[in-house]
Amino acid sequence: MSYLPHTAEDITAMLSGIGVPNLDDLFASVPLQCRFSGTLDVPPAMSEWALERQVGQLAERMAVSPEYLLFLGAGAVLHGAGTGDIDHLGGLLKRMPVTGVTFLIGSAAICGLPPLNGFVSEFLIYLGAFQGVASSPGIVVAACVAAIAGLALIGGLAAACFTKAFGVIFLGEPRSEHAVHPHPASRGMRVPMLALAAVCVLIGLSAPVVAPGLANAVAGAMNTPPGAARAGLNAAVSPLAWVVGVSAAG
Repeated sequence: MSYLPHTAEDITAMLSGIGVPNLDDLFASVPLQCRFSGTLDVPPAMSEWALERQVGQLAERMAVSPEYLLFLGAGAVLHGAGTGDIDHLGGLLKRMPVTGVTFLIGSAAICGLPPLNGFVSEFLIYLGAFQGVASSPGIVVAACVAAIAGLALIGGLAAACFTKAFGVIFLGEPRSEHAVHPHPASRGMRVPMLALAAVCVLIGLSAPVVAPGLANAVAGAMNTPPGAARAGLNAAVSPLAWVVGVSAAG
């Protein structure tokens, strides 16, 4: 994959290009535009999708987004190796283990892999979209299918990009003197990275328990009755708990 840029700041350029703009919002908002435009009478399934999408966004942004962890990891690499040029790195996992492990957790989270926090919002969007496909008129079904396809494509591209980035930066052998003797990240840098990585895991594991408690916040954000918000969230708890439990056990 030739996405990774070749500049003096490859790591930060990559994160700016893929991590910062949440492109899933673009696809997830297509049927919601129909929902709020007044041009289409959207069935209840779409309201559930809106609720599930909203709680996913709230859960992720109220706590921590993986981008923060990835940017801290990129900063630690730049500080330790003295360069962000990916072609000059390699083998940093042995020399900067905390940075490597936390960067891996952040990469998995931003790709939406379970049982991390990035997975929760993605899963709720998928769940609502499939419900929309099952019980909506033709135009909404088309929008839901487009959302599902777009999310899958973006998730695949992100996974390919970050797999290559982690492998090139942290695995293999050093490809320059910069990567042979990097300065380990200081305690002041390691502690925030470890804390953010722990929160990414904690949010993912606790999501099935915490999600129903966000009903009032979701109802206020969506201008929806709390009972409807609570019902939509409760319906998502069982499949979410199953996926999180299986992924954590595996």
